[in-house]
Amino acid sequence: MITTENLYFTHSAQNAFAKLLVKIAKFRKKFSEIEGENAKISELRKKVAEVETENAKLRQIIEENTRHNVRVEKLEQKNTELKTRLTIIEQNSMTVDGQLKNNKKVIAKLPASSSCIYLDVKLKFENKVKIITTDGKIKDKIARTMIYKKMLQYLTNITQDNLRIQTHRAKKFLMLFGEKEIRIDKIKLVTCNANDISKLNNTQIQNIIDYMNDQIHVILKTITNGNGQSYMTLSEMISLVTSQISRANLTYNHAYFRNKTLDQYPNLYREFSSEDFDYFGLSMRKYAYYAS
Repeated sequence: MITTENLYFTHSAQNAFAKLLVKIAKFRKKFSEIEGENAKISELRKKVAEVETENAKLRQIIEENTRHNVRVEKLEQKNTELKTRLTIIEQNSMTVDGQLKNNKKVIAKLPASSSCIYLDVKLKFENKVKIITTDGKIKDKIARTMIYKKMLQYLTNITQDNLRIQTHRAKKFLMLFGEKEIRIDKIKLVTCNANDISKLNNTQIQNIIDYMNDQIHVILKTITNGNGQSYMTLSEMISLVTSQISRANLTYNHAYFRNKTLDQYPNLYREFSSEDFDYFGLSMRKYAYYAS
């Protein structure tokens, strides 16, 4: 038997179930919305990862560009330094060339007494080098540098390199007219030409010294001035000594005697030569001439 109380309970249960279904529907709707949001979050995370990857690549490119810019700045700085050094070198080169040209003109105009002073200064310079290097503690190059620096204190408008060039040139004068060579006291017998001396190498200078020491009394007799005083220019001396040395060094070999024969007998002519024989012709008659 269904009572009123049972009907009320059934009706209440139905209402509660209906409300529960409504809530479940709402929860399902929210769950669907949450799933949609989660899908969006995953997509956003994927995009963020891609952006971070791109940012990493950009940071790497920026770092490489920074290093490249640093290298470029260093290269530009070195290039500027090289241009500055090149400008200084060119200026010094022009200064040295000008000084050398002026020195050539001055040396060419120096009288004999000035030439003697010039050589005397170089002689004292070399003696000073010997004194400094006597104990063996200081090397020759260092000693010369020390003297150059000290000399530069008393000289204006001259560089150390130019001073070294001038003293090296003077060394050739000293080699030719030093105390142990032709001797400085005989320099007044010679009209010096600085350019000719500077072009000589050490071997040529030594050859002149050796020959002059043996033949100076003979050579000076060949040239005299109006007062009977012997003199000669350096170019004449070099030419004469060179020719004398060349004649002294003749080789008396097979070719020498063959040429000597042809010079002595103009009617002869050479037809053929072997290692030991020369065949000459005279008119239509042929004969063999043996040259030992």
